[in-house]
Amino acid sequence: MAKRTYRAVPVQSVVIEELVERLKGEEKVVFGCDAAKNEWRGALMLASSVVVITIRWLSSELRQVIRLLLALRDAGLEVRVVAEPTGTYGDPFAYQVCKAGLDMFMVSSKHTHDYAEIYDGVPSKHDTKDAAIVAKLHLEQSEPKRWSVPDEQQRELRAQLKLIDWLKQEHQRDIARLEALLARHWPELDRELDLDAVSLHALLAQFGSPQAVAHAPDKAREVLRKASRGALAADKIHRIVSDAEQTVGVPPYASERQLMMELGRRMQLRRRELQEREKAAHEVLHDQPELTPMNAFVGKTTTAMLISLLGNPAHWESARAMFKFFGINLRERSSGKFKGQLRISKRGSGVGRRWLFLAALRLIKTHPIVRAWVEVKARSSGGNKMKAVIALMRKLVSALKHVAKGNPFDPTKLFDVRRLKRLGALPQDFHAASAG
Repeated sequence: MAKRTYRAVPVQSVVIEELVERLKGEEKVVFGCDAAKNEWRGALMLASSVVVITIRWLSSELRQVIRLLLALRDAGLEVRVVAEPTGTYGDPFAYQVCKAGLDMFMVSSKHTHDYAEIYDGVPSKHDTKDAAIVAKLHLEQSEPKRWSVPDEQQRELRAQLKLIDWLKQEHQRDIARLEALLARHWPELDRELDLDAVSLHALLAQFGSPQAVAHAPDKAREVLRKASRGALAADKIHRIVSDAEQTVGVPPYASERQLMMELGRRMQLRRRELQEREKAAHEVLHDQPELTPMNAFVGKTTTAMLISLLGNPAHWESARAMFKFFGINLRERSSGKFKGQLRISKRGSGVGRRWLFLAALRLIKTHPIVRAWVEVKARSSGGNKMKAVIALMRKLVSALKHVAKGNPFDPTKLFDVRRLKRLGALPQDFHAASAG
């Protein structure tokens, strides 16, 4: 390898007129970029894969880079800017490039990593080399992928839903904290009430300990009735109060009781905040009646999340492309006689996969046909219900494109009802038209 092959020069030292002169006779140049928090690298590559110059610049010098690229375009060259999708670090650069009217493309970070040794025979990786690899990979792509720029609606939804996601994660942490505290002080309570139950949070916020409930049983019964809006049966309320009077838990000190009361209040407040944030996210889509079937299919909040990530699923070319976006496309590792199992790649949006998983659980709960299919699929997978749920997630994505066009979700088009009846998963007199 030639000495100084990967030398990068500061953008301030580039003489634009000299660079334009060197590129005379060329039709196209690719500017491959390696993103960083502070110092970037950019390799200017010809269509013949020859690197003309590699430039380095700080984030504060971005406008100088844009001026350089615009000068090349004004000189009659087709200028293509390429970068990896590196989260928020690359967003200001992409914004300025697109604002200037330059063509912006992307290549996969995984492809850049895998190409390191192929590019120059050396497995090393560094910023300047990566910039050249990004440009080279773009030239080799048969169908270059344009940089994805979210529209106003997507950006609004992403902000709303990121906060919802944070609140949900914090809520799950509070549930774990609550489980630990109840195991010590009131182990009987979570046998009667789910840890996420509104009535449980209200009871803790008001009393904080089983001893406090035992001292005011009538008031505790009223709190439970009011919090559950009359949904809790009288015998269950009686058992909760009775368990409080006879608990085997460790009696809490005043500070420990205060801790449980505070946790109950926090969970109440977070639930209300979640409801408000979800309502705000729903409002962003309120003027799109064509999404009504999708709301019914996966729920309003999941619809908002999918729109924020995907855009409208109806605009995607195929379900297979969405499989890759979510990382639920199947891959197999085999060698010689060894045949590995098919597994999802997980090379996609982790947030999207999590919400798809929740949507799949919702379908299992609400649709008897879906529930029956998952049971049959789990049996055929040796009792592995998780595999069945993942298979359902793929089915769900297959239906998204159809439902997003305004068509109601029809499980009979995805699942063979006659086969499910034959296998005993559905009763023989089951009618799909009456299914929930």
